[in-house]
Amino acid sequence: MSVKNKYEEHSLPSVSIVMGYLAIKDCSSIEEKINILSMLGYGKSEMAQICGTTVNNISSVINKSKSKKSVAVKKSK
Repeated sequence: MSVKNKYEEHSLPSVSIVMGYLAIKDCSSIEEKINILSMLGYGKSEMAQICGTTVNNISSVINKSKSKKSVAVKKSK
């Protein structure tokens, strides 16, 4: 657990976080946002911060999308 100093609460977000916000500004679904951020190389904690959700929610959405892809691949064979 990290200790925040009194200035960290009001500091500016990092450039990479701002770029993530810009990358997903026109996306409507969380799945689309996560897909774009994942392609750009963001980790789960950064994706959660950018999307305004939790890391557990990000992991859940990723797992659901992986299972949908595996089902689609099995159907196409």
